[in-house]
Amino acid sequence: MNILQKMFAGLRKSFSMQGWQPLYDSITTDEEFARRPLRANEKVSWVYACAKFISASILSANLRLYKIQPDGSWDEITSDPVLDIINSPNSYMSRTELFFLLGQFLELTGEATLLRINDMFGRTVGLYPLNPLSLELKLEGGWPSKWICRSYKAGQSYETEYKYSDILQIKYPNPTNVFRGLSPISAISDATDTAYYVDKWQKNFFRNSAVPSAVIQAERTLSDAQFKRLKAEIDEKYRGVSNAHKVMLFENKLEFKPITMPMKDMQLLELKQYNRQEIAAIYGLPLAKLGIVEDVNRASAEQLDYTYAKDVITPKLVMIAETLTKALLRENGIKDKVFFYDSVIPKNMMLETTKNTQYLDRGVLTINEVREEMGLQPVPWGNEPFKKAEEGEKPKEAKEAEEGKKVMF
Repeated sequence: MNILQKMFAGLRKSFSMQGWQPLYDSITTDEEFARRPLRANEKVSWVYACAKFISASILSANLRLYKIQPDGSWDEITSDPVLDIINSPNSYMSRTELFFLLGQFLELTGEATLLRINDMFGRTVGLYPLNPLSLELKLEGGWPSKWICRSYKAGQSYETEYKYSDILQIKYPNPTNVFRGLSPISAISDATDTAYYVDKWQKNFFRNSAVPSAVIQAERTLSDAQFKRLKAEIDEKYRGVSNAHKVMLFENKLEFKPITMPMKDMQLLELKQYNRQEIAAIYGLPLAKLGIVEDVNRASAEQLDYTYAKDVITPKLVMIAETLTKALLRENGIKDKVFFYDSVIPKNMMLETTKNTQYLDRGVLTINEVREEMGLQPVPWGNEPFKKAEEGEKPKEAKEAEEGKKVMF
């Protein structure tokens, strides 16, 4: 728990939720308090970059609906009412917007909550995203019973009650509260706070004329009129980036004494780099994905793409697909359909080429089997096992050509 969390621990317990509670110095209302973790996305650039990149990876993945056949095989379904819900979740947003918001809420708050839009018969016909930080989960007998959604308008607080089944919840497992998600930012609260205050310090540095803070010392006490005139003159002529490095002229033996530690001594650049690395590491995002290409070559870049897709994105997609299957299919009594994502793990083309070549040479695969794996159409001559010619042995085609020549002559 960082210093700010300790100072404000216990505030507004009815709004309490897992995860990070940063940037309290700029929170002045209940509405701002309820959305405090989202402020990291607005105020800390590297949090925004990580959340945006991962959300884009989630929405670009291809989600499919399959029918499970009696023999265990899966056949894709391209037209179904459940797919209509996914492709057109509501009247105000597209599928792309919905899944981008879903990814952002997951990475910032640890969970995404979707309100079911039901028709007069109680059937789900749409989904609408809700801010998880505005939702409080009520328990009865230790189990979830209902949701309380708090909203604010014109300084007034309003509450809306929903049944537990009315809201579809996708969450990162939380060991301290199994019914709510755990934000990744909770592990880097100090780093995000530090990144915010470093940027704020630099902003104030340039705002205050891009020179260190200082004390102006006078030999004798200034009158109120002299003090006001001196302050107004400094603010007008020397404060601000546009007035930086101007020569300051004082009367009556006034002396300017800087009191701020030099920027190089504060090692702000090193601190910003460390914060950036820590934030990216918690999100599992390679720095190369953020445009930081130090010590990256083609081989290492391909390996980073592979590990990012396999260890970061794929588990998220599995979790989303399983939750949608449970909420939109299983809970409605549909047992023979399932949501599943296409693999996002990139193939190592050099490895694939070597493997296919060896399989072809040894007769393990045919030409058409390799072409099918590559997504290509079969060829008439590709169904027979391919046999590599022995050393010194002429290929079959060459032999037939030579025999044809002998017959001709």
